[in-house]
Amino acid sequence: MRQLEGRASALEARNLFLEEQFRLAQLKRFAPSSEKLGAQGCLFNEAEQDAVAFPDEEIDEDAVAPASAPKKRGRRALPAHLPRKRVEHDLPEAEKVCACCQGALHRMGEETSEQLDIIPATVQVLQHVRFKYA
Repeated sequence: MRQLEGRASALEARNLFLEEQFRLAQLKRFAPSSEKLGAQGCLFNEAEQDAVAFPDEEIDEDAVAPASAPKKRGRRALPAHLPRKRVEHDLPEAEKVCACCQGALHRMGEETSEQLDIIPATVQVLQHVRFKYA
C-alpha cells in the first residue's frame, strides 16, 4: 500500500513538473519578444530577488529613474527668438460662397505651419497660414 502511495506521489510530482515545463515552453513560444527575457529566457526579476536577499538595505530614491512622459510626435517648435514673416494663403472670393445656400462663408479658424527659411546672412521663419471656412 505504501509503495502505491509513494509511486502515486512521485507520478503527481512528475506531472506537475511537466505541466510547468509545458507552460514555460508556451510562454517562450507565444509571448511577445522582449530584451527583458535575456539570452537564456530567464523569467525572473533581479530587483525582486535582491530585495528578498537583502531586506535590510535602504533604497536610494535619487537613483530610481522617474517615469518618463510620453514623447510628443512631430518636430520640435522653432525657437521663439527668430523673426517671423507671415505668409497668408486665402481662398479666392468665388470659393468663399456656400454651395447649398449661396451665403457667404465665415472664417472660423486658421492652421499655422512653420518652415525654416535660411537666406545667406539672415535666418527667418515663414509662417504659412491657411484660413478655414464653414
